[in-house]
Amino acid sequence: MNGFLERRRSSMRGMRCRHAELAAVFQQFVSVAAGSISTILDGAQCPRPTPTSFTVLFAEREVTFAFKTVIDERGSLVGRVTVHLMRRDPELSHQIVGFFTFNRAGETRRLGEPNSDPIFSSRGAQSLVLDMLERSLKM
Repeated sequence: MNGFLERRRSSMRGMRCRHAELAAVFQQFVSVAAGSISTILDGAQCPRPTPTSFTVLFAEREVTFAFKTVIDERGSLVGRVTVHLMRRDPELSHQIVGFFTFNRAGETRRLGEPNSDPIFSSRGAQSLVLDMLERSLKM
């Protein structure tokens, strides 16, 4: 029994370290995405990102990108960003626009499809943000 608990503790320490690495990758994504949003999309704003989320204001929409870590189907800890469309109507206040997952190298799987650009690259970050904003316009 003691060996079992030690293996579990060791596994959880590893997950804590991977979570920190994934959070750092998310922060790189936020830095690139928030820093370039107003230059790639006229009228868009990204006020005060937090360590676990950032919001894009565009076309009277508030689209929030929220980070957390989850264990994927292969048993690996990955980052998951769920994108919410915030609305003033209480009945429709939190609609999920979509999500994507990423690993420590910044490689993404957006709705199950591979994406070749890391999320912290300019092209990768901008592609993900623009895709989710476009999806929000269809809701």
